Amino acid sequence: MLVDDYLKDGGKANNFMFVNYMEGHEGYPTNLVKDGYVEQDKWLYMSGLAPADDLGTIRAAYAKRLAYLDSKLKELVGILKKNGALDNAVLIIAGDHGQAFMEHGQMYHNMFPYEELSRVPLIVGRFRNGRQVGQRETVDKCVSLTALRDSILDIGYGKNDDIDGRLRKDNFVFSDHVGITEVWDAHLLRLLRNRSSCADAIYRTKLRHNRFATATYYKNFKLISYAGGKMELYDLEHDPKESENVICGNRGVALRMLNSERRMN
Repeated sequence: MLVDDYLKDGGKANNFMFVNYMEGHEGYPTNLVKDGYVEQDKWLYMSGLAPADDLGTIRAAYAKRLAYLDSKLKELVGILKKNGALDNAVLIIAGDHGQAFMEHGQMYHNMFPYEELSRVPLIVGRFRNGRQVGQRETVDKCVSLTALRDSILDIGYGKNDDIDGRLRKDNFVFSDHVGITEVWDAHLLRLLRNRSSCADAIYRTKLRHNRFATATYYKNFKLISYAGGKMELYDLEHDPKESENVICGNRGVALRMLNSERRMN
C-alpha cells in the first residue's frame, strides 16, 4: 500500500510509520553520466581488475541517485503534511550505512567500518499543528542508531516529547563488520585460482575482507579492531579521513576502548 493510500485509509492517529528507501545502493545510472558500459562490480575494483578511471563516473552517478532520493523524501514530507500525519509527530530521517569508492581500498558497503561507511545522517524534526517547532541543534558527538529504539519508545509512551534517551548518553558507540554477508563462491575460486590470475586476485581480496572488525568511538577517537589482533586508532578531529594510525602514542586510550568493546560482547 502506498503511503498516501495508507493515510487516506484512516492511518493518521497514533501510528509508527517506517519507510525504507533503497536508492542509495549500488547499481548506479552511469548512462546519465557517460555513454557506454561502466563496470560496477566491487570485487573487480578491489582486486585491481577494473579501470580506476571509471570510479569518477560511478561517484557522479551515485550523486545523481542521491539527488533523486532527496526529491522523494521531499515528496514524502509533502504527503504526510497533506494528510495531517505531521499535525503532531516526530520525523526521523536516518541512513544505515554509507558507500565507499575505494577509500581505504574498499568499494560500496558490507566492508570494514571506516568513516565513509559508518558515518551516516541522522535528522530529527518535531512537528506540532503541522509546523516544525523547536530550535535547530547539531549534536557533535557520535551516537548509535541502535539507541534510536529507546528514544522512539520513550516518545511513544509519553516519557519524552523529543529524541533523547540513550541516544545522547552513550559514552562508547560501536559499528561492526561481521565478514562478507553475501554468498561468496569460495570453493569455486579456490579451484580456479591456480588457473586464472583474476580468480586468484578476487579470492585473496574476498578472503582478506571476510573477517570480523569493530569500530569503537570515544570522544574524538575511533578504534578499529580486527579479528586476529590488528588495531588502528584515529583522531577524527584532526584526521577525519583516517589516514594516520596514532595508536603508538595513545595506547591507554586504545586499551580503554578495547575493554569497552569486550564488555559489550
